[in-house]
Amino acid sequence: MEKIAAHRFIERYEIHRSLVEDSHKRSEDYGVKKDTTYIPDGFKGKRLEELLLENEELLRISKPITETLYNYVKDTGFFLEVIDKNGIILNIIGDDDIEKRSLDMNMIVGTDMSEKSAGTNAISLALQEDCPIQLVGEEHYLEIFHQFTCSAAVVHNEERNIIGCINLTGWSNRVHKHTLALVVAAVRSIENQIKVGRKQNELTEAYNYTNTIMNSLDIGILAVDFDGRIKLINYAACKMINIYKEEAVGHNIFQLIEDGMELRRLLVKGKQVENKEINIVISGRTKKFVLSSNQSYDKNHKLSGYIIILKDIRTVFKLVNQYVGMTAQYDFDMIIGKSPELLQVKEYAKKVSKSPSTILIQGESGTGKELLAQAIHNNSDRAHNSFVAINCGAIPNSLIESELFGYVEGAFTGARKGGYSGKLALADKGTLFLDEIGEMPLHMQVHLLRFLQEGRITRLGDNKVIYLDVRIIAATNKDLKEEVKMGRFREDLYYRLSVIPIYLPPLRDRSGDIGLLIEYFLRNKAISLRKEIPQIKGALYKKLLAYHWPGNIRELENCIENIVNFDGEMSFAIDADNLADSQPQEAAYIQEDRLQSLESIEKEAIKNCLHACNQNYSMAAKILGITRSTLYAKIKKYKIESA
Repeated sequence: MEKIAAHRFIERYEIHRSLVEDSHKRSEDYGVKKDTTYIPDGFKGKRLEELLLENEELLRISKPITETLYNYVKDTGFFLEVIDKNGIILNIIGDDDIEKRSLDMNMIVGTDMSEKSAGTNAISLALQEDCPIQLVGEEHYLEIFHQFTCSAAVVHNEERNIIGCINLTGWSNRVHKHTLALVVAAVRSIENQIKVGRKQNELTEAYNYTNTIMNSLDIGILAVDFDGRIKLINYAACKMINIYKEEAVGHNIFQLIEDGMELRRLLVKGKQVENKEINIVISGRTKKFVLSSNQSYDKNHKLSGYIIILKDIRTVFKLVNQYVGMTAQYDFDMIIGKSPELLQVKEYAKKVSKSPSTILIQGESGTGKELLAQAIHNNSDRAHNSFVAINCGAIPNSLIESELFGYVEGAFTGARKGGYSGKLALADKGTLFLDEIGEMPLHMQVHLLRFLQEGRITRLGDNKVIYLDVRIIAATNKDLKEEVKMGRFREDLYYRLSVIPIYLPPLRDRSGDIGLLIEYFLRNKAISLRKEIPQIKGALYKKLLAYHWPGNIRELENCIENIVNFDGEMSFAIDADNLADSQPQEAAYIQEDRLQSLESIEKEAIKNCLHACNQNYSMAAKILGITRSTLYAKIKKYKIESA
């Protein structure tokens, strides 16, 4: 056992002598014979078929990754095993010579490699201790294993439960620290595949991540030497930096990265780089990536190079947005109602949805402003990118700037490690919905206006300018013109936001929609509450139709949920003050100053935009998403005079 004490691996995965000694003791207690030349038979026939079927997901996801891992060690005397959570071999691939030796010992699919059957080995010890393990020679209990080195790492599911193990076995004289690192990298990739696969089936298909560990993931993996020359690169990284694999090898990665020498200095000092945002100039254009790196060492413990992982920052943002719910779920077909008032809003919103111009949705609380914003996003060219919503009235004034624009690590006390990208960056190439924009403090309105004008931000604590492409949709239940008069809202920001104004009418003005919404919510709430759809008595139904609904759709939804809970009755009385004297007529509540023809609204949008741009026609045309000549034609058509 002295060899165990003397043997050292990567510091992070160092095996303590006691772990191996304890395992040897257990193996002896189980009655495992050290000098056995043949491992006992394991699962066969139907039992093996059931076991393989039970582990189908692990085998399917690990297959391309383990094949890629094996390709890196092919013809060097290694074979690779996929193991289930109990230590049973599920799959083996490897070089003929060493695999034949394993077959002679009955190491085949179905063989039990647990301590009770095969004594101390990397597989059993990794599963026992739930950590990466590398054993060599006499650290194994069985003498027939002394000829091998084994590197094993445990695979977990999303609940961090052990579901299996990956083991790489080779001749003992070929032990190398990088072997365990490769296995750990493969396991992490498998775990990421499981996590992404269960939560984002569409993305997993798009990225085809089941191919191989190196070439199917949407991350770039590079191995570089001490000077930064690329020794190994995967196809994803080649695509990211727009270079052929053959050309990439020997190229200096630090010369591609802006501030690459600063990154190299961090690595040389032994700093672990984790999720660092970097810029790479590709064909004259700057692209953003997230970079992580670890140092690699030679057998003399001298720094020999680095393993670098690149992620496209847009992909990272998409994943973040998906996990935290930053997606638009509604489209125009999901907006319930057939009233002329609502249909006009929907028709106009569809028309402007593909424009990059800012939109200001105005309407009372509960009218569905965010739902309309999501529908506009999903009908736009940005539908496949992020929809990020932020409630300006729900965030303390002291935090709203960092929430919108982000910050770098150490920007202020309590700033999270690695910094924070900010909602604007998360919405890059997508849509940012600013709800309750009227609640935004004046000092923040200045920063938002600057972004709308210049399309760039600077994070708190940083001096680096970041250019973003974000479509802004704002919403408010306030009269912003009145807020401007009161000095609570900037006039220039108002005109910037209201390039395309949309007024969402209250429910009382949407003739005929209340009945449709009652039917919809009755079905919806009955399903969610697991109850039968109740029958509403005629008198109550008439009251529901005649009620003015000051809380609009949100109030109606809550009321119907109460009715479903009480099987068609209500547990509270409808406010008599909000009951109409008679049934609403077809056009009883139409606000003539709000409802206009599409041409009138277009004319107003052009006037607002020109005012916001100080009559700069080029800028106005760009914001409106039309050519300058088209803008001139419309100015002439609508007889718009210069201010």
